[in-house]
Amino acid sequence: MRRLSIAFLLLFALASISYAQILHGSLVGNVRDQSGASVPGVRVALRNSETGQTRDTTTNETGAYSFSTLLPGSYDITLTKDGFKVQKEQGLNVAINTVT
Repeated sequence: MRRLSIAFLLLFALASISYAQILHGSLVGNVRDQSGASVPGVRVALRNSETGQTRDTTTNETGAYSFSTLLPGSYDITLTKDGFKVQKEQGLNVAINTVT
C-alpha cells in the first residue's frame, strides 16, 4: 500500500510539471545615421502585413527600439523623424520564440 501511495504521489508530481510554450516573437533594432551615430526620438511604426495590425514606439536615447509579444508573420516597418529621410523595410519575418 505504501508503494502504491508513493507511486501515485510521484505520478501527480510529474503530471503537474509543464513547460510553457512561447507563441510569439520579438523585433528589435537600433537606428543610426550615415555617420554611425545613434538617433534617438525616431518614430518606429510596425504593421503586420497579413492582419493589418499596427504598433508604434520611439527609439530611446541610444537609438534602440523593441517590439515584444508579436504574433508570427510578416511585418513592415517605417522609421520617421523630422530632418531625416523616411526609411521603410518590408517583409520582416517574425517567428515564434525568436528575436528578429
